Amino acid sequence: MKQVAISAMRVFAAAVLFLSAHLAQAAIRLPHVFGNNMVLQQGRHVPVWGKASPV
Repeated sequence: MKQVAISAMRVFAAAVLFLSAHLAQAAIRLPHVFGNNMVLQQGRHVPVWGKASPV
């Protein structure tokens, strides 16, 4: 019986984490400089900026 309760708690905790991650998404808008099919150099630091709505 104790193992069933522990399993139920794990399932509940996983569901809460999944739902909270879904609700914490922000709408990100990048400048028009960034577009589809861009190629960036591997191993280089590339600054990326933009705006996002508050979570």
